[in-house]
Amino acid sequence: MTRRPRQYGLCSTCKRVYGLTKDGRTLRHFGISPAGFGTDQPCEGWGKPAEAPAPATQDRHEGAPMTADDWNRLFPIGTPVLAWPGVRDAEPMRTQTRTPAWTLGHGAPVVSVEGYPGGIALTHIEPVRPQGGETEAPG
Repeated sequence: MTRRPRQYGLCSTCKRVYGLTKDGRTLRHFGISPAGFGTDQPCEGWGKPAEAPAPATQDRHEGAPMTADDWNRLFPIGTPVLAWPGVRDAEPMRTQTRTPAWTLGHGAPVVSVEGYPGGIALTHIEPVRPQGGETEAPG
């Protein structure tokens, strides 16, 4: 049995990229507060048609879906990164990864970094060159 590749799209409510059902509706995900933190309530956009598909060719550091396997193939534990635990508009943490990436039950790939408990979505992580402050786009 061959699995079809998961399709991703932009939630019309929270404006984040999530997996889609076969008919183009967003998979279950939780809401985001105005400060950019997850809530314990499902997002109002859950189950609604995606606002737009997420282009597979979009640069990875610009929010295109990267799988945990993609990340782990490219970046070992200890990779220097910029991390945005909340919203990407905030000042990032300059840190390093402390675990391999993994996939949460609802499909979001995350990785743990030094100085922050739990996982941070790969859409909120950017690898950096150890010698400077410029970001390095994966893959």
